[in-house]
Amino acid sequence: MAGGTFSVADIMMSDVLRIVDDFDGLSDSPACGAYVARATGRPAFAKAREDQMAHFAAADKAHGM
Repeated sequence: MAGGTFSVADIMMSDVLRIVDDFDGLSDSPACGAYVARATGRPAFAKAREDQMAHFAAADKAHGM
């Protein structure tokens, strides 16, 4: 979190790093792992992820999937 402020950049970066972490890509980087844990634990991250998944679901439905 740059400058101690949580921003949309943190949401975007932590989402990417969350996937990297799923494949143990952060195992040698405890600071990055801690950053992901802090960022993904925030209500703003959860809200952004829920909104993203709802958007994807609506697009799938609109395309008959």
